Amino acid sequence: MYDESFHTLLYLFFVFIFGKLNFVLYIPLIMHALLDSGDTLKRLLDTHLSHYNPALIAGFSDRVLRDTLLARKSAIHDMKSEIEVYICVYLVAVWFVRRSHIFGIVMYWQMIRVRYMMGGATKLACARIDQRVEENIVR
Repeated sequence: MYDESFHTLLYLFFVFIFGKLNFVLYIPLIMHALLDSGDTLKRLLDTHLSHYNPALIAGFSDRVLRDTLLARKSAIHDMKSEIEVYICVYLVAVWFVRRSHIFGIVMYWQMIRVRYMMGGATKLACARIDQRVEENIVR
């Protein structure tokens, strides 16, 4: 059984240990939080906060949440998975300028490897990145 939220907890643990040098590691966490809280935030705005300024709340709720975040939820999820894979390469690159630790790089690669073996979005993200590399670099 694969649960994205459980793996995000593992990712959060990793970021707390090794994230002080690389703020790039926080991007997938922020994206996951937006994806998980978008429905709840829209429901909260529509039910409880709409009496404060109905036009402003309705505009924000409709334009920002419904039209952008909720409508593009799968695209944002795919982008989050791709960013997680790109961070693997980033950690190796910044290791040469002492912005990451070798132990952190190995731990992160193992975490991404487990996510890849469990299937899901990470496997698809690796396939998309491999296809882009084949098309643009290997020619």
